[in-house]
Amino acid sequence: MRKIYLFSFLFVIGCFHSYAQQAFTKGNLVVYKVGKSTTDTLSSAGFPVSLDEYSTNGTFVRNHPLPVTVSGLNRRIISSGSSTTEGMMSRSEDKKFLIVSGYDTIPDPARSSITASTSANVNRVVGVIGADGSIDATTALTDAYNSNSLRSVASTNGTDLWLAGTGTTGTAGVRYTTKGSTTSTQLSTTVTNIRVVNIFNGRLYCTTGSGAFKSISAFVDSLLPTTAGQTIAVLPGMPNISTSTEDPNTFSIKPGTGDTAYIADSRAKTRSGGVQKWAYNGTTWTLLYTLDSGLTTGIRSIVVDWSTPRATIYGTNNDSYMKDMPGNKIVAVTDNDSTAEFSIIATADNNFMFRGIALAPEAATSTTVYTFTGDGNWDVAANWSNNTIPPAVLPAFSEIVIDPIVNGQCVLNITQTISKDAIITVIIGKKMVVPGALTIQ
Repeated sequence: MRKIYLFSFLFVIGCFHSYAQQAFTKGNLVVYKVGKSTTDTLSSAGFPVSLDEYSTNGTFVRNHPLPVTVSGLNRRIISSGSSTTEGMMSRSEDKKFLIVSGYDTIPDPARSSITASTSANVNRVVGVIGADGSIDATTALTDAYNSNSLRSVASTNGTDLWLAGTGTTGTAGVRYTTKGSTTSTQLSTTVTNIRVVNIFNGRLYCTTGSGAFKSISAFVDSLLPTTAGQTIAVLPGMPNISTSTEDPNTFSIKPGTGDTAYIADSRAKTRSGGVQKWAYNGTTWTLLYTLDSGLTTGIRSIVVDWSTPRATIYGTNNDSYMKDMPGNKIVAVTDNDSTAEFSIIATADNNFMFRGIALAPEAATSTTVYTFTGDGNWDVAANWSNNTIPPAVLPAFSEIVIDPIVNGQCVLNITQTISKDAIITVIIGKKMVVPGALTIQ
């Protein structure tokens, strides 16, 4: 166990509008699949998307179609058939939602490129998918990724949304918005051609193939930024020169310790494509090796199951699309050492392609919530809702919410342990200080 200091984030469970709804199964894989039928050739036009669910051994379970028609405030979620950097799906940090992106337009393979459309005419849409299969597609942005691609979205909780992509000046880069919004905020101009954003251990990270940022980067001034004027910097030890040849896409950082990272590199295997493994010693990151045994191409998207004794990595490979031929593959490997070999566990049908991959969202299971609403020490009962102080070891499936009064703060002046599968949340804008000991199991 390690002592971890928590930083502010917001926990909100949203209300969802349901389409054809089927619940996800905890522990399964979910992949973002683009295509219309086995006879429709993929192109830069708009194509339907489904979230296909597989067991971890590659057995197909069910598909979850994303909306192709407008329903009330919910928009369509359509993807380009040929943009390989789009559809980089993520799971919210609280594990309760899948976060996807697309375009509010009709699925029509005969039309021209949808990435070239203006965001005012074809809004860039964020989908928030619940564990019960419900879909909220009410976030339709008019000011983001104009004439280019929205590629990925990350969230702590299904409400606060951080986006990645590229577009015309002022509409590109890492952006922040909230569920149901029509506008967003560009957070930084340090680098504006962004591939992937994701959140690990309460901090926002991103990747890009642009300039001197060909690895994982983070924001310098804020862990979870929401305002403009931020600075982005490459993590220490990772490539930060424009001549580096890395081609980073999705990535994963170990929960809790934050001392190990995997990065999907989409270069050809002969050019060092595969999955890079990095280690952090508290000062700098070092590349240990690249997993590529069993691959014929690089990897575009990964998700890591850190719960196994040795990390298990699932990914979608970078096979090129070929008309009327099977699409790319889902591959898997357990990182026993640098020689560990990938196996193919699923292949997309003819004229379909897999994009992003994630673990299935999990239903909320908190049974008891303790809310700090006062100002001052943790161990004062009057500072807690119903005068109930949380137990020193917070049980699994329980939750602590830190929400002090205006201008107040919560002072953890004792020792507190958060069990596995329990939650502690600090509401954005509220303050918690930790002179005591906070342990996350």
